[in-house]
Amino acid sequence: MDNRSKITAAEWVVMEVIWRRKKASANQVIKALKDKCNWNAKTIRTLLSRLLNKQSIVTEQIQDRQFIYRPAVGKKLCIETAARELVEKVGKEKLGIAAIEIARQAVLTKREKTELRKIIKSKG
Repeated sequence: MDNRSKITAAEWVVMEVIWRRKKASANQVIKALKDKCNWNAKTIRTLLSRLLNKQSIVTEQIQDRQFIYRPAVGKKLCIETAARELVEKVGKEKLGIAAIEIARQAVLTKREKTELRKIIKSKG
């Protein structure tokens, strides 16, 4: 499994900002999360460092000590990794319960609903 796509819940929050913006400075990430999370700037910088160490994001220095962060891993791959981790944690025999709960909470596109129906039908 690609370690870049294995991110924690807190790292996910930071990645959401970077995925949405395509690129962001630490200050932009801090500002975007100011009202959403009760984290101080040091916590967010630590999360950025962890993501850099995992190579989930890349950086370029644009000024004296200012860096721009870009995603090095896509959101889709991170979702797939999280799904595999869920299967490992819950176990295949209990995954139906998790799938039902996920489906209840999900906002699905028409295409996703069609694909889900096909999968359920094939398991029939």
